[in-house]
Amino acid sequence: MHMYVESKVSWLPLPKDAKVCRGMFKEREVWPKSSIARLEACQAKFEASRKDAAQDSTKKEEEEDGEDNQADKTPTAETPEEKAVDDQNADKEFERRQKALEERLEKLTLKISEQGRT
Repeated sequence: MHMYVESKVSWLPLPKDAKVCRGMFKEREVWPKSSIARLEACQAKFEASRKDAAQDSTKKEEEEDGEDNQADKTPTAETPEEKAVDDQNADKEFERRQKALEERLEKLTLKISEQGRT
């Protein structure tokens, strides 16, 4: 269906048997019944998903209102012992990653040198 044919450019011809209308058409008057049925099924599915999303959002808000929301709490300072443990863990992770990178670099260097010999 070609719509808004009154404002089409003059150099663009439409087929003689083309369905045309001035302005917007009403799909329920033009579309086949099977297409209308698919449209209605899609609209029903969309509306159901909107209702589900709205219910989920409401439920989530109710749950958050009933709980202590971590985002609303003022952060507390760590004790020196907690900070020391965190620092040690961070240091160990850094050392582990550094060692893995060094091993990889060593393997790549060996591979390059072997390729240079051939």
